[in-house]
Amino acid sequence: MGSAGSVMIFLFVFALWVFLVLLMKWSASSRDGVAIPWSAAWRTALDEAAASRMGAKAVKGKRWTWAGILDGRDFRYRLWAGNRDQLSNLTMTIAAPPSVSGSFLVRREEEFDRMAKDHGVADEVQTGDAGFDRQFYIETDHGDFTRAYFQIPDHRAAVADIFQKGVKSVALTRDGFVVIQEPLDGDSETISGLVQAVIPDMMRLCRDIPQGIHGRRSRPRLSSRFKEKILYGLCVAGLIIGFFIGIFSWETFRPLDGWQVFLFSLMCSLPAGLIGILMVKRWFAGDSRSHTVLAMHALWILGGAVLVGFGLTMAYNAVSDNGPSAAHHVRVWSKREASSGDSRSYYIVVDSWRVEGDRKELEIERGLYRHLDSQHSRVEVITRPGALGFEWIVDVRNATE
Repeated sequence: MGSAGSVMIFLFVFALWVFLVLLMKWSASSRDGVAIPWSAAWRTALDEAAASRMGAKAVKGKRWTWAGILDGRDFRYRLWAGNRDQLSNLTMTIAAPPSVSGSFLVRREEEFDRMAKDHGVADEVQTGDAGFDRQFYIETDHGDFTRAYFQIPDHRAAVADIFQKGVKSVALTRDGFVVIQEPLDGDSETISGLVQAVIPDMMRLCRDIPQGIHGRRSRPRLSSRFKEKILYGLCVAGLIIGFFIGIFSWETFRPLDGWQVFLFSLMCSLPAGLIGILMVKRWFAGDSRSHTVLAMHALWILGGAVLVGFGLTMAYNAVSDNGPSAAHHVRVWSKREASSGDSRSYYIVVDSWRVEGDRKELEIERGLYRHLDSQHSRVEVITRPGALGFEWIVDVRNATE
């Protein structure tokens, strides 16, 4: 499988992977944060602050987690000290009434969100408060509940007050109301003060929650998170299938002009990939996360379409070829071996039958390679013209007399 086509397909997939990794690394490195020092002094200071200020105690068996009861509601907060791959963060949770079945996430609205809304890619719940809607972006699968919840002015005011303290997001989940601050910067006193300042505002979020609205979804029947998992699986499957189709087609129906076939296949594969992106956009229509999902998966969709298109183009060019076979008797000028991991490939350089005075390198089977002399051998190359006009190799035989 170590042919030039295998290498070309591998390089395409590898470049796609490297691009995605660099994009994620850049996204992570664009945020400044520090790791919290893991020390007994920090733990002691946080334990004392939790007990004296909020009546909370450390949770046994869970590091850097404290829990307590405030106005009859369970609350807890967890500190993640941070490491090389993840920024330090503080997660604060207050239990919501069990009757609440809706969910949402609120974060700062970015320019990308506004562009997506302006172009009809994303559909966000609007609260009717122009200032609030301009500052914050709401992700939810439960539009009716979320809209009714944020019709209450104190809920909007509480969210705004929490964000003024520098937090990253406010959410309502199965665990209750969750506030995340990332990254953390400061000493134990600063962190304890942040928890003490945010918890009362979170308590405001628990009041006057709309009843009788059971989280009915706006349009999509499946949650956006579940649909995103399905899409991720389809993208990965598409890349894997495309890789193997490309390898199989190259090994079985190898064209002489691989790059020309590849460029020709783009005329179909790129439009197919764009159609796939539009289908995903339609599938996520009415969803508040559609634009972020498209941004994360568009390159995967195009990559899979390109790989499948390249392989199918080679296969169609050969399988639908009704042209006559042609036998070319050419001299072998040199031969070489190439290894990649556990695989080994065998190549010979022969006279070109297409351009006089030119030479061409061909990949051949191991058995034939061993019977050829790099100076005195000749081979017979059987080719066909190709249904799409791309000449491809049917067989290479030993023609040495």
